[in-house]
Amino acid sequence: MTMADNGILAGYGNGKFGPNDPLTYQQLWTILDRICNYDGDLWTENGQNAWSPLTVTRAGAAWCLAGGRWSALDNEGHSYRDIVARNRAAHYINGTFINTIDEFPDADKIRAYTVEFATDYMNDHPDELDTVSHLSTMVQKAIVNARNYDFFAGVDNAGTFSPDTPLTRAQLCQALYNAGVYDTVE
Repeated sequence: MTMADNGILAGYGNGKFGPNDPLTYQQLWTILDRICNYDGDLWTENGQNAWSPLTVTRAGAAWCLAGGRWSALDNEGHSYRDIVARNRAAHYINGTFINTIDEFPDADKIRAYTVEFATDYMNDHPDELDTVSHLSTMVQKAIVNARNYDFFAGVDNAGTFSPDTPLTRAQLCQALYNAGVYDTVE
């Protein structure tokens, strides 16, 4: 079965899917809500509506999938944690496991972008009890995890992450497929 067959992914009202279209945060949160069988709007509470129309970057997607609230969910019947552990172990065994963003060829660009990302986020969420430095570090760790969990490969043979590149709808499908997500959480 496909994610479309299971109601996780849907096309636009005109029947087109738009695989090369950039993904917005609202689209990403809607898909994650569907995966988790959440009837409400888990992803737009506490002022997150401000980010809804913004385009998701590879760094933002890594944060949501490998470092955010969704990645911490542990529901009965969902193999997310097992798949993550298996993918991470496979990288460790074959010697491709990485520990820090310094192992990416574009580490300086990742570092700079995560500070920009965290600054924007904190400006839009002034009530959050966090710091730019802490959030930037969390996003960097999520990028490392997203790579080790097989959500995202590099954008080239050198393994460049390209944190500011917009994520397309097709790339999200591939990331979810790599994570072993094919249907909703039971």
